[in-house]
Amino acid sequence: ERGEVTTEQYGSVAILFDSKPPLAPAIGVDDQMLSGDSQVTVSWTPVTDESPRYRVFDGGPCGEGASPDLTDPIVVETDANIRSVAISPSDDLGLAVGESGSVFIAAIDRANNVGAVSDPVCITRVAVAGFCDTPSARSTRPRRSASPSGSGRPA
Repeated sequence: ERGEVTTEQYGSVAILFDSKPPLAPAIGVDDQMLSGDSQVTVSWTPVTDESPRYRVFDGGPCGEGASPDLTDPIVVETDANIRSVAISPSDDLGLAVGESGSVFIAAIDRANNVGAVSDPVCITRVAVAGFCDTPSARSTRPRRSASPSGSGRPA
């Protein structure tokens, strides 16, 4: 046999065809405006379909003109249990310090139907002081000498 299925062999054959895409993931109000320099974590509420995976899309500038580029996802596909991703404002979105960009999330079901995109998440790249750039403060108090007990109080 060459793998052909006939009703004579099996009686009847049911073929399930799933053409219904999953719902859009929900983005919490607190997660719609994020900022950071090297990494921002975008989180969402999972859709109710079985074992959905997710894609993350660049949406361009924040605001009314935000529109996802569905041809080139930032994150091609997550595992089914992933509910957040780390986005680099500079590497993933190409943002300079002070610029903002948006991302959208879409669910993908077991039949590879891509659902509607979420509401946009606006990400603003901000400058963050590095370890060596942290300003130091000077105290105007006189220094205390360590006591023999090690408490830092005079004996």
